[in-house]
Amino acid sequence: MDLEFIKVGQIFAVGTIFIFFILNLDKLIGGPISEITKINSLSHPIKSSLFFSTAFSIGLISNIISNDIVSEDNLYVPFIKSESEIRVLTIAKKPEFTEKNESFINNSDEQTSICTDFNSLLETSKDEKLKVQICSVCTPKIPTKTSDVSSLYFKSKNFVYSIKNYYDELEQIHDRIEFSRSLYIIFLPLTLVYFFVFVITLIKLILVRKTKDILFDTTLTTNTLVKIYQADGVKINKYEETRRVRIEKNQSPISTLIITILLFLATYMSSHAFNHESKSFYKRVFGYYISWMSDQVIHSTNISNTNESPIKIEINQRRASE
Repeated sequence: MDLEFIKVGQIFAVGTIFIFFILNLDKLIGGPISEITKINSLSHPIKSSLFFSTAFSIGLISNIISNDIVSEDNLYVPFIKSESEIRVLTIAKKPEFTEKNESFINNSDEQTSICTDFNSLLETSKDEKLKVQICSVCTPKIPTKTSDVSSLYFKSKNFVYSIKNYYDELEQIHDRIEFSRSLYIIFLPLTLVYFFVFVITLIKLILVRKTKDILFDTTLTTNTLVKIYQADGVKINKYEETRRVRIEKNQSPISTLIITILLFLATYMSSHAFNHESKSFYKRVFGYYISWMSDQVIHSTNISNTNESPIKIEINQRRASE
């Protein structure tokens, strides 16, 4: 499936999910959106166009905002790590960050497999700049700047993305990263808003505890309510269909609480997916680059140990594989 088609679909999905929960919230609080959507003067094609354009715009904006958030090192958001911090966690075993997160110290004598593989290139690689980067990043208990890790990452990524097979695989992972990141950025504010509505609804329910009964006539529509309450010892029946005083049947703190919990779980799951996929992405970028560097070293060693020309060696290798 085309990667661009997948990206567009993910943007629409994020926007649609956001619109769904906003409309549901509007229904809970009796807001104006549900009334606006009932305007009969708009034709169905116009309504559909407005929906798709709104969903796409929301999905695109959430993607941009989420990218800006994870790119910031000093911006704290719950459950989610910045891109530079995830790169460090991919390289270091037990990193200890500074207050501004501009550098870290690897407090473990043990190294990750990535650093071990990088260090194996120190004696064989002819790239002096790469050697300096490896020493600055993969040496335990020596202060290391997160920018050094980023420099090594971009050096690796620039090569890996030049190979089509690697590019296609990494782009699929990157699409999942963007999707989970965008979902997180819409689920988090929705969770906070629904929790705020739950608290307000609960307070209102507590304040009207003097009400003897709240009875719902199931024979009526969901937009009507028969409220029987006690005032000065006299039972008063109040029935009104105007939106100003109407209370929806599903306007309950229990239902709002359930939605809040589900949104919180969705927020945590999307953040976990982002952290996991990001770490997997960086491991592959570093790993593929190390693999290529090792192959180059072996290839150059084989050439130096023989009098045959590189072209003749390649011909002989092809014949052997046939």
